Amino acid sequence: MTSSTAITFVLTSCARFDLLSETLASFLASNTAAIERYVIVEDSGDRRVRDVLASFNQTFELIF
Repeated sequence: MTSSTAITFVLTSCARFDLLSETLASFLASNTAAIERYVIVEDSGDRRVRDVLASFNQTFELIF
């Protein structure tokens, strides 16, 4: 029997796009686990978060 563990990365943000960018860059550069889903929760509702996420070569699910 083989088992598979799906990993979901969830990160909250609240209009601190400079820190969001730094955090994502650091995590993506050093992570070695197979992440199935990346979820970003933007508590401020500021749609500019999309610009930050678009700068990465990764698919993110975005929740406002």
